This record gives sequence, C-alpha cells and structure tokens, in this order.
Amino acid sequence: MGGGDDASEPPRPICTELLAAQEVWDTRDRLQRELDAAVAVGETTAAELDRVAGMHEIESDDVHDLESVTPTRVWASLRGARDERLQQERAERDDAERRLRAAEYEDGRARADAERLRQAIADLGDVDSRRADALDAMEQWIDRVGAVGLDSLRRVALERHALDDELGEVRQAIAAVETAESRLAEAAVWLGKAGDWATYDTFFGGGMIGDAIKYDRIDSAKASIAAAEDSLRTLSSELSDIGMTSIGGVDVGGLTSTFDVWFDNFFSDGAVRGRIRDAAERVQVARHSVAQAAAELGRRRDHMTQRSTELGEQRRIMLLDRAAGR
Repeated sequence: MGGGDDASEPPRPICTELLAAQEVWDTRDRLQRELDAAVAVGETTAAELDRVAGMHEIESDDVHDLESVTPTRVWASLRGARDERLQQERAERDDAERRLRAAEYEDGRARADAERLRQAIADLGDVDSRRADALDAMEQWIDRVGAVGLDSLRRVALERHALDDELGEVRQAIAAVETAESRLAEAAVWLGKAGDWATYDTFFGGGMIGDAIKYDRIDSAKASIAAAEDSLRTLSSELSDIGMTSIGGVDVGGLTSTFDVWFDNFFSDGAVRGRIRDAAERVQVARHSVAQAAAELGRRRDHMTQRSTELGEQRRIMLLDRAAGR
C-alpha cells in the first residue's frame, strides 16, 4: 500500500503512549542537564573543601605548636609574645574552622542535589526503550494502513538502513587500522633494536654473543614485519570494500609490496645496517599512510553518524506530529 490520502487517525492508545514517552524523555533530558550542572558544582565545592581543610589543618598545627613545649613556644616566650601570638593563632584557627564548616555544608548540598537528580532519572525507568517502542508502534500502524506519511517514512528508513550498513563497514576498517598501527609500531621498535645491535657489531666487534643478539633482533624484526604485512593486507581489503583505494595520493593497497626485505645471506655488516635502515624507512611510510587512512575513516564515521542522527530526528518529528494530530 502506498502513502496516499488516507486521513484515518491512529488509535488513541498509540498516540497517547508516544506523546507520554516523548514527555518522559524530555524530562530525563532536562534532569540530565541539571545533573551535569550539579556535578560540576560538586567538583568545585569538593576542591574548595580540600583547600579550606588544608588551611584549617595548618592553623590548628600553629595553635598546637604554641600550646605545646616546642622550640616555637620557647622562642615566642623569650620574646614575650607567646600569649599575644597564641591569641592571634586561635582566632585564625577559629576563622578557618568556620570556613571549613561552610565548605562542608556547600559540598554536602551539592552532593545531595546530584544524588536527588540521579534518583529522579532512575525513577523514570528505561526512557530510551520506551520512546523507541512507542515510535515503532506508530510507524508500524502507518505502514499497516498505508496512512499519510508512509512514503516519507520509507525514504528515511531506507537511507538509515544504507547508512547503518556503510557505517558497519567503516567501523571494521577502523578496527583494521588500529591493528595495522599497532603492528607497524611494533615493527619499528624491533627494527630499531636490530639496527642498534648491527651498529654495535660493526664498530665494536660483537663476537659470538653480539652476533647471536643481533640475529635474534633481526628475527624478531622479520616476524613483526610479516605481522604488519598481514594487517596491511586486511586493511587494504577493508578500504577497498568502502571505495578507499588511496589515501592522500598513497596507494594503501600497494603498501604490502614494500615489505620484501629479508635479512638473509648478508655479505657485510654494512649491508645489514643498510637493509635494516631501508626497512625502517618503509615502515615509517606505511605508518604515515595508515595514519591518513585513520583520519579519513574518522571523518567518514563522524559524517555518517551525524547524518544517521539527523534522519532519526526527522522520523521522530514525523511520527510525533502524527500522534499530535498535526
């Protein structure tokens, strides 16, 4: 059935529930904003309480020092100023205590306000699910009877479905990027270690132990490059799925072909260092390209998320308008 001129009104229970669910959602939204403000106030009062408590402790210590047998008391007595000093310190301590009590009160009130709002939000129940169910019920009624607005709702639904599918692909690519970044970083570390030992072996004579350590580092570098190469193949496939065959002019799909450096049958220590240096440079190029891919994927994800939110809002307004008889 198409979205023609059917002017029939949706059942009252569906309308009533949707409008009520939206009202509760709006209440939760308002309470959440109030809670955020209360939490911010609480952070301020807690910081002030810590500051005032510290000052009170200092003032109390000063009074204790003058009341006790301490070098401070002896020195003050010799100057004939102990009693006057003690009276001043006690006044400062009492003032600090008053400020401490005031800070404790303000902090307690802020905490109570935040807890009250948290409880009020909790008492509303699962607001999101309630509104989602009410919106679905209204949309299902419109679809079932072919009421006015069906075509518009279907267009929104189709675009949202396509966006969700594409967003899923983008998130898979982001996961592949994160794996590639991690493995390339590990490869860079092992190449650095291998390069350090190759240089040491060349200039200081590593001997049997030095050679063993050097080739152990080289083996680890080879393994990390192989793992990075595998992650780049996966990333290339994910990027291809969403039409991202190149990033910033660099062919990401061809990055894996750069890792053809194997540390076998070296003829000299200089060749070892040169191969390691070349591999390290290639890894850095790959890391730069992967970073470009990550940035572009992030932009796509954010754009799709925003568009999906906009479509959801369009759907909500259309359904609420129908429930309100507009």
